[in-house]
Amino acid sequence: MKIKTTLYIQAVKWHSSKSFNIEVHTFHRETDETRVFIDIATHEVVLNIPDIDDAFLTEKHVEQLQKMRVQVLADNHIRLQKVDEEIASLLALESNND
Repeated sequence: MKIKTTLYIQAVKWHSSKSFNIEVHTFHRETDETRVFIDIATHEVVLNIPDIDDAFLTEKHVEQLQKMRVQVLADNHIRLQKVDEEIASLLALESNND
């Protein structure tokens, strides 16, 4: 499969910065309250995309969900440790008051 797209090459400078950086996007960026964009050039490109099927996409989707699952478990483990530490601290204070 082939996809034709336009690349927009622009210089960008954050208002708090002293220098410009060059960026390439697949969409045109406009100056806003935080950044200035200066058009440099555009290029039409044709990208060759490998053929994919629903099975491939499903496999990659499952991989992404598994990565999310690992992160959720890690995040919640940390939260659970903090709750356990708070409980232990309160119980220690309670036993010291007796």
